[in-house]
Amino acid sequence: MINTPRLAGILLHISSLPNRYGIGSLGQCAYRWVDYLRDCKIGLWQVLPLVPTSYGDSPYQSPCSTAYNQYFIDLDMLIQQGLLTNQDVDIDWGSDSTRVDYKKLYDNRYLCLRKAFDNYTATTQYEQFIASNRYYDYALFMTIKQSFNGLEWRKWDEPLRNRESSAVVNFCNRNAREIEFWQWTQYIFMQQWTALKRYANANNVRIIGDMPIYVAYDSVEVWSNPQMFLLDKVGNPTVVAGCPPDCYSQEGQLWGNPLFDWQYMKNNNYVWWNNRIDDALKLFDYVRIDHFRGFCQYYAIPYGNNDAKQGEWIDGCGFDLFADKLDKNIIVEDLGFIDDNVRQLVSKTGYPSMRVLEFAFNGDTDNEHNPTNIPSNCIAYTGTHDNMPLYQFVQDLAALEYDNLIKQLAIQCKTFDVECILTDARTIVDTIINLLFASRANFVVVPLQDILCQGVASRMNLPSTLSMNNWSYRTQWQQLSSQLHERIINLVVTTNRAPKP
Repeated sequence: MINTPRLAGILLHISSLPNRYGIGSLGQCAYRWVDYLRDCKIGLWQVLPLVPTSYGDSPYQSPCSTAYNQYFIDLDMLIQQGLLTNQDVDIDWGSDSTRVDYKKLYDNRYLCLRKAFDNYTATTQYEQFIASNRYYDYALFMTIKQSFNGLEWRKWDEPLRNRESSAVVNFCNRNAREIEFWQWTQYIFMQQWTALKRYANANNVRIIGDMPIYVAYDSVEVWSNPQMFLLDKVGNPTVVAGCPPDCYSQEGQLWGNPLFDWQYMKNNNYVWWNNRIDDALKLFDYVRIDHFRGFCQYYAIPYGNNDAKQGEWIDGCGFDLFADKLDKNIIVEDLGFIDDNVRQLVSKTGYPSMRVLEFAFNGDTDNEHNPTNIPSNCIAYTGTHDNMPLYQFVQDLAALEYDNLIKQLAIQCKTFDVECILTDARTIVDTIINLLFASRANFVVVPLQDILCQGVASRMNLPSTLSMNNWSYRTQWQQLSSQLHERIINLVVTTNRAPKP
C-alpha cells in the first residue's frame, strides 16, 4: 500500500514536451514542466517507459528493457558542455510542432550525438562507468544491428546470430569505438536524468515511471538470453503475447512479444526480474508495472496467428516474484480481463491498483471504476495513454450512452458534493475530472490531453496498430493558460491533494 497523503498527477511523456529539436528532452523543457507542476501544486508526474524505441516507435516494443532513449538526451546541454555548436543542431527536425517526426529523428539525431561523443573528453567517473560494462550488451547489440542496416537479429549472419564466441570477440575488437558510443549515450542520459529527478523531488514533484512486462522479440534480451523465453529450437517464438477479444476489440489484441519461460525464471531465482525491478525503483519514485495480470496468468497466442482470437491462459509466476518486494513503491496495472485470481494476487501484494473513469459509467452499480467504488489504495485516472482522450470519448458516445452518462454523472456529483454542470462535452470532461479528484483514491492522474479537452488528434496510442500518429503527440506551452493554471490549483486545494513540503 502506498502510505502517502492524497496527491494529484499529470501524465505527460518526455517525448510530448515542447522542444525545438523535434521531441521532448531532459533539458530546459523538462525543468520548465516541473516548475509548472510545482506552481499548480501537482505532486506527481507520470511518464511512459524511458527505454529506446525501434520499429513502430513504441516504448513497449524496445530493443532493450533496461537501456534508455537516446532521443531524450538534451542537445542544448551538450552545447553548454562544449560538445556541440549551434550549427551542429541547425537541422530540420520536422515542420509540425505538435508531432514527433521519428524519421527525421532517426536520420539526424545520431549525427548530433556522434559529434558530441567525438568531442567528449573522458572523466574518471566516465572511465569507471565504461569499466563496469554496464549497458555493454545493449551497446553490442545496437552496434551489430547497425552493421546489418537495422535488420532484426534473426536476419544477421549465423555466427553473430547464434552468439558464437569467436565471432562476437572479433566483432567487438573491430568495433570497440562504436560500442563505446552506445555506452556513452547511456552515461549521458543517466547524468541528465539524475539531475532532472533531483530537481523534481526538490520541488515536491515525484515521478511515476512505467515498466512494460514484456520485451520485444528483436531485443538484446531475446538475442543474448533465449533460454528466458518460450522459443523453438531455431529461435522463433512458440507463442506470443496479447489479449483475448472483448467488448473493445472483436479480434483481441495481438502484441506479438515473446513470452517468458517462468519455470526457467524461477529456477534462476528471478535474477533478471529482480535486477530490472531494482533498477526501476532507483530510477523513479514509483513504478507502474504494465499488464500485471500477466504475472498471474498470461494469454498465449500461437506464433503466426494474425489475430488474438485463439489463445489460452497459462499460469505465470504468481506471488513468488513479489514476496520480498511488498514494501516497494510499486503500482499495478490491473486492467482488461480481470478475474478473482488476479484480484487475489493484487490483494496479497498490497500494491495499489488502477481505476479508469472512462470505464466507470456503464450503469453497473458494482463497476469497480465507478467513483463511489474506488478505494483509497489505488491510482485513479480519467484515461490512460491507450484510451481515447476524454473529450473525444464523450463526443463519440451514441445518444443513449450520452444520456446515460449525464444521468450517472448527476448521481455521482450529488454523492461527492461536486458542482454538476453538464451542458456540453467540455463541461462533462471538467465534471469527470472533478469527480476523479474528489474520489477516495490516494493518487489521481489525468493525461494532459484530458485537462486541455483535446480531441482524437491528441491520442497517444491506439493499441495493436502501427498508426503514424501513435506515440507522436506533443503539447505547446501556449496551451497552458493562466486560467487553466488557476483551475488546477483550485481543484488540488479543494480536494486536499497539494503535496506537503
